[in-house]
Amino acid sequence: CISSAASDVYKRQYVDLPIADLMALPDVAAMSEDLRLGKEAPTCPVYIYTAVRDQLVGIDEVDRQADFYATHGTDVTYRRDMLSEHVSLALLGAPAALRWLAQRLEGMEPESGTRTVGSMLASIPALWTISVMSAAAARVFAGRQL
Repeated sequence: CISSAASDVYKRQYVDLPIADLMALPDVAAMSEDLRLGKEAPTCPVYIYTAVRDQLVGIDEVDRQADFYATHGTDVTYRRDMLSEHVSLALLGAPAALRWLAQRLEGMEPESGTRTVGSMLASIPALWTISVMSAAAARVFAGRQL
């Protein structure tokens, strides 16, 4: 158990620091650099989805990252959504991402490459996953077994 005094010291040292000061600490800066995307390409397949009009992450940055991975040998599936924005795509794109992952885990090889779509919600994998999730939720609400 951490004593109250030790907790106060920890809080003063890290929690109450402005983010710029925290990120400038040598150990935090080193950890952040180790975790920085784009230094090396993954050796496993990667699924990336982003909103073309994302207000938090610029599409050019994501395009560069996907291109870097692909040109360095990573099998990249990259979907660019024209209608969504950051928050809505996090929800609407998740079913297709989960379907891609499930196919990979089942030994299948889903389509890879870059494709710009009108909406991730309109994809067959997304609609299939949403229907399965909705059916499971209905069974739970009805008190039935999954």
